[in-house]
Amino acid sequence: MTKQTRKSYTPEYKLEAIALVRKQGFSISQAAAHLDLNHNILRRWLKEHDAQPFNDYQGKAGMTPEQKQLRDLEKRIRELEVENDILKKANSYFAKHMK
Repeated sequence: MTKQTRKSYTPEYKLEAIALVRKQGFSISQAAAHLDLNHNILRRWLKEHDAQPFNDYQGKAGMTPEQKQLRDLEKRIRELEVENDILKKANSYFAKHMK
């Protein structure tokens, strides 16, 4: 049994698909069939593009620079909390053994 991988599409490809619907007058079903996509995927891209244009996106996850920075800062906070817990445990250990 082989493992299926998800297809990933570039923002440029998504913009071209959206342009078929918005600028060239194709229906969502027609454009999806032409591009060999599921119509629900194209519908989701249209909705996402209305909320946040793809040309502002960065990376595969489709995050804005602010979202990426927030994710990175939250990761750093988690790392610092783990380091802080380790230091607290070490301090407790040495305090017990110094008596």
